[in-house]
Amino acid sequence: MLNASASSGASLRSWIGIGGRTGGYEKTLVDARNSALNEMCGNAYNMGADAIVGVTVNYSAHGEDNDSTVLMVTATGTAVRLA
Repeated sequence: MLNASASSGASLRSWIGIGGRTGGYEKTLVDARNSALNEMCGNAYNMGADAIVGVTVNYSAHGEDNDSTVLMVTATGTAVRLA
């Protein structure tokens, strides 16, 4: 099982605006997701895997209030070798 993560220190308050989200914050989340997926793929490659199956991406908030919350993006999957 592979696990990779990336985090963003932007506050939740900056995400919730008119319409429910802001472009800058959304870009940060996309970049964090891509970073986690790229790290997972690199780990699989270094292990000699041919593919990754069962990939999931999770987002979780850690912190005490909206001003100090860190969002973590985690990608997990199973590295496999094809026959």
